[in-house]
Parts: sequence; structure tokens; C-alpha cells
Amino acid sequence: MNEDPEIPKLVPPIPRGPLWRVLLAPPLVTVGANTIAGLAVSRGQLSGLLFEVPIGVFIFILIFTGRFSEIVGQRYRGPSLTFLNFSYLFGQIIVCLAVWIGSCVVLFS
Repeated sequence: MNEDPEIPKLVPPIPRGPLWRVLLAPPLVTVGANTIAGLAVSRGQLSGLLFEVPIGVFIFILIFTGRFSEIVGQRYRGPSLTFLNFSYLFGQIIVCLAVWIGSCVVLFS
């Protein structure tokens, strides 16, 4: 009559290599794109290109948010996954804008 309680299943680990790639890709793309845009602007070509970098990086972040969701979704479900996705999106936007402003200062000083 006394049955042993069911042992919960272990949650799968999050693969760290793909997670780090997804976390590092947008800031690296921001620095690379801003460097290329800064070199083009310093030569007198495409002066508006520098201000289009954040728009392109934002699209890149949206694409990588889906990949981040796949990676983290192996372990988290429901409201936790939604919270992590929004946190990733807003965190990457803040970090990439800070990196963009910092690289603008470095390129033009």
C-alpha cells in the first residue's frame, strides 16, 4: 500500500558553448559594423551609415532572440522562459547601444 514517491527527472543542462556564442554575437557584430561604418565615414563616404548600425544590430538581436529561446528552452518553460527572452532582448539592446556609443567615441576621438 505504501508506494515510494516518484523521483523527479533531472532537468537537461543548457549547452554552454552555443549559449556563449548567442550572448557574444550581437556586441561583436556591433563593434565590427561600427568600425566598418566609421572607416567609411572617415573617408567621406556614406555619412549616414553610422546611424544605421543600431537598426541593423536590432534586427540581428531579434534573430538571435529566437536562437536564445531554443537554447534556454531546453531547461525552462512557461513564464520563466518568457522572462528570460525579454531579459535577453532588453539586455542585448542596452549592451549593444552602450558598445555602439563607446566605439563611436573611440573611432572619432
